Amino acid sequence: MILLIVTITFAMSYAIPGNPVYALTGQDATGETLQYLIRQYGLDQPVYVQFFAYLGRLIRGDLGWSLFTKRPVWVDLTQFFPATLELAGLAMVVTLALGIPLGVLSALRRDSPVDHGARIFALGGITVPVFWLGLLAQLLFYGKLGILPAGGQLSETIQVLTPVPAVTHVMLVDAALSGNWAGFRDALVHLILPVAVLSYAGVAHVTRITRASVLEVLHEHYVRTARAMGIQHRRIIWRHVLKNALIPILTTIGLAFGNALRGSFLVESIFDWPGMGRYAILAILRLDYMAIIGVSIVATVAYVLVNLVVDLLYVAADPRIKV
Repeated sequence: MILLIVTITFAMSYAIPGNPVYALTGQDATGETLQYLIRQYGLDQPVYVQFFAYLGRLIRGDLGWSLFTKRPVWVDLTQFFPATLELAGLAMVVTLALGIPLGVLSALRRDSPVDHGARIFALGGITVPVFWLGLLAQLLFYGKLGILPAGGQLSETIQVLTPVPAVTHVMLVDAALSGNWAGFRDALVHLILPVAVLSYAGVAHVTRITRASVLEVLHEHYVRTARAMGIQHRRIIWRHVLKNALIPILTTIGLAFGNALRGSFLVESIFDWPGMGRYAILAILRLDYMAIIGVSIVATVAYVLVNLVVDLLYVAADPRIKV
């Protein structure tokens, strides 16, 4: 999968019209300067030669150099990826904390006002584009109400008076490690809008799948038997119903994480979040080939690892899968 993504991304990057050297030097550069930079970055070689050379470097852990930051791509990604992971990780926490209970409640109160409300809420999360939702949230909570910041990781006051040292590049963790609790609270406030916008689609999908899966399990014979034996309703739901409904829910959670990584590209641009998504968009606009491919590789590896963890959790949820 990773090799396939690298191949497709490399081919698509080189299919984009334009020359990255012009974006680097401007249109007024002399011919000698252009030829020097083209030779320096290996752009004078055939595409297949550049591809196999890149694969050779990739096997050694070398993601190449960015044309614009003048740094190795892996150095850039170690700076930007933690911010994206912070955003996507908190969005997944919200997804699990809201999606599963809301789906269970909706299934238990089928065709009630609670169920109808949950289904409408889930339908909105699936159909509303994330970029439109982000702009609407900024307009309402920053432009009209003025209760939440429009974007960024920290306010200018905190950055000047009590800056947070960059250790892990995860703002909440760095603020906590340095004991900067004013910065911690400010970073938490700046996370509210982007996390809410990014998690909405995940909550919607998990709610829908949880509801459908729980409704299916509720009609099984062992559930009716447990009720006839007088077992507490809460114990039946959490030990028998939800546990046996987990397989499709776990699958949806893995997909939700992938969607969170994908959605973070737009959310980071809207909320000026210094993560991998904004770095990737700038790389695309500048035709920074190595940066584009590096971002694709990291996102693919993260997605593959999450799906691997989900596969392993299948066994924990249903030991019969071992067979």
